[in-house]
Amino acid sequence: MCGGGSSLMATVLEAKFLKADTEPSLADYVFRRAVIALLIALTKRGDAMISERIAELAREQEERRKPESA
Repeated sequence: MCGGGSSLMATVLEAKFLKADTEPSLADYVFRRAVIALLIALTKRGDAMISERIAELAREQEERRKPESA
């Protein structure tokens, strides 16, 4: 019976330790916000690069069409 109580106490202490470990801290929040901001910035930059390339390809296509119609 005593072993069972000890095991129960160990389980309760372990659960409290894990709970304390998983609660977000200010540092975790700041880190996550920084990662999100970085991903947003990279996404915007990638979108801008793709838009530039599409515009460039459209200009090239227009240049190719001009001699055909002339």
